[in-house]
Amino acid sequence: MANATVSRLGSADLAADKTALFLKVFAGEVITSFETSTILKPLTRQRVIQSGKSASFPAIYKASASYHTPGAEIVGQDVRHNEVVVTIDDLLVADAFLSNIDEAMNHYDVRSPYSNELGLALALAYDKNVARNVIRAARGSALFTGDTGGSAITDADSNTSGTSLAGSIWTAKQTLEEKDVPVDSTPVQAALKPAQWYLLAQDSTLVLNRDVGG
Repeated sequence: MANATVSRLGSADLAADKTALFLKVFAGEVITSFETSTILKPLTRQRVIQSGKSASFPAIYKASASYHTPGAEIVGQDVRHNEVVVTIDDLLVADAFLSNIDEAMNHYDVRSPYSNELGLALALAYDKNVARNVIRAARGSALFTGDTGGSAITDADSNTSGTSLAGSIWTAKQTLEEKDVPVDSTPVQAALKPAQWYLLAQDSTLVLNRDVGG
């Protein structure tokens, strides 16, 4: 009796590698887990860099206004420009290797939980990197002559007092507005540790019901 011709589902165009196509489903699950787990990704500006080692974000400072004297020539003004350069990090990976024979003998599926954990690991590392850059930007020096640069607000009771923490959040927003940040038209977000969040949530006078989705 002749051997059967087996259609190998993982072979790409009948190539010798019989598992080439299987990885695409696994990778898709990692991306799904990453997208649903990251906190800071939807709150920050994204730029896709197709090539090169860095990305440049243009920065434009404030214009000034003055009263016009009839008959005087309007000659314009010099608006200050600068740039913020973001350098690409090394490739961020979360990896796991599964042996086909071990998977074949195992009595439960591990690819789905593995992919979920890898996605969570990528999301956590991504959020940490974004948070570090947010803090660096907040502490940064002035980009323009006449600018004041970043600010830091110190609150020794923010880990134990919801009232003190709420007051610091309001102070932070006030500081942004005093630096001419359009806080009324631009959403202002506060990232908190779990313990700090629950300090606020326990006091209905600090956080309104509509602020936590009802």
